[in-house]
Amino acid sequence: MPGIKRELSRDKIPVQNKQDTSQYLKAHMKDGSLYFLERWYSFDSSNRIKGRGSHYDYNRKLIAGSADTVFTIDLSTVALFESNKTTGLGGKIGLQTLVMAPAMIVTIYCLTNPKACFGSCPTFYAWDGTKMRLMAEGFSSSIARAFERSDIDMLHSTVTRGREYRIQMTNEALETHAVKFADLLVAPRKENERIFATPSGVFYSSHVIIPPSSCIGPEGDCLAKVLAMDQSERFSTADPADLASKEIVEVRFSNVPRGKSGLIIGSRQTFMTTFLFYQGMAHAGSNMPYYLAEVESGNKSMQRHMTRIWDMLGGIEILVQKKNGKWEKAGELDEMGPIAADIQLVTLPETGDEVNIRLRMTKGLWRIDQLALVKLDREVQPLRIKPSRVMRDSVEDETAKRWLTDTSQYLVTFPGDRYELVYDLPGNGQGLELFLYTRGYYIEWMRENWIKEENNLKMAIMFSFPRYYLKMMAPDFKLVEPGMEESFWNSRYAKH
Repeated sequence: MPGIKRELSRDKIPVQNKQDTSQYLKAHMKDGSLYFLERWYSFDSSNRIKGRGSHYDYNRKLIAGSADTVFTIDLSTVALFESNKTTGLGGKIGLQTLVMAPAMIVTIYCLTNPKACFGSCPTFYAWDGTKMRLMAEGFSSSIARAFERSDIDMLHSTVTRGREYRIQMTNEALETHAVKFADLLVAPRKENERIFATPSGVFYSSHVIIPPSSCIGPEGDCLAKVLAMDQSERFSTADPADLASKEIVEVRFSNVPRGKSGLIIGSRQTFMTTFLFYQGMAHAGSNMPYYLAEVESGNKSMQRHMTRIWDMLGGIEILVQKKNGKWEKAGELDEMGPIAADIQLVTLPETGDEVNIRLRMTKGLWRIDQLALVKLDREVQPLRIKPSRVMRDSVEDETAKRWLTDTSQYLVTFPGDRYELVYDLPGNGQGLELFLYTRGYYIEWMRENWIKEENNLKMAIMFSFPRYYLKMMAPDFKLVEPGMEESFWNSRYAKH
């Protein structure tokens, strides 16, 4: 395996002295070689970087390098950059950089519970009638450029105030965010009507929303927890012996009028996936840049390895009971992220006046805020609106606006960055259903204290035997599970 060769010879690459605070830049190339640069200059206009340092081959044997050796590197040949600081990492370099975060910038809560550090993706705040409230997180599953995805989030609780609509986009974690766009999807709605979106981006209006008549989980009656989007969530704790263990919640709807219907689920994830993601990075340790570089180089096997755990945990499966008593799968929701609950719609097959539904999901993985059956009136085509202005520190930022409105570019943000996005709504801005439509990816920073947990055997088990890995990690997760919610929210690098 190529990774083993790298590990055996990695001591041939210069290692930063703990007392040396100078910045370095490693360029992991798509051909497997590596440049170690101590001084460099980037030229975004020509997609090149020039610097002094050393060049190593696939097996980390020195190819060339001296105090006077200057290399010119085409950015298109780079799989991933790695650095210990963010200085000079703007523009196109920042899009591809894994930052090794020193322990001194990690919050106390993060140090106390290092697998519950705040993170996931860009966070978005919108007006709820009283304050700017956290309402969405963008592209939570896009943990590398190779996994870039689009994401649609319903701004369920937002309130408009005239034609001008504002959203605050923040980077509150130790992450690099690359945002391709953050647009609004806007659809007029009638009185007493709401509009919902399926995971595939199909929109339906509904004027009949039916709460469940019963909801029974392994813990017993859970009806009160799922009647409204009120942050009173139904969730369970993980199986102490197997993190992939499943559970079923039985939901019943009575007096359902005939016609096409769908199930809406307001949900977010618990911190199980956060724990597993961060623990995987810790087990990878100093080899994490290599794994990410392989992913970005198009290594399909490595890409599958990186996502097998999430595939095994799965989403929320929706099963509907047919007239003959058998259960039919209607769909599955797999919206990742523990920060903001999102409402999604799954269309259902033709049903009678009583509808029995089973939700099958990994035990301890999902927090369900609302369940409701909706009658589908018509399909809706929303209007897509780009930001008319982008503000940073109350000053218009034309460059940021250009990057967010040109889909060939990305707006790169670092911890603590905050932008205000301003949109011009149609008409008088009233009677509208709003959705946030984002695309991009993020790169989680590597914490210095995680590297101490480097374990090649556990990493190999995670890649090759993910089912066993989820059993192996269950006791470790159970130790931190009770305090993860508090630690997560208190460990934000920069609070809103």
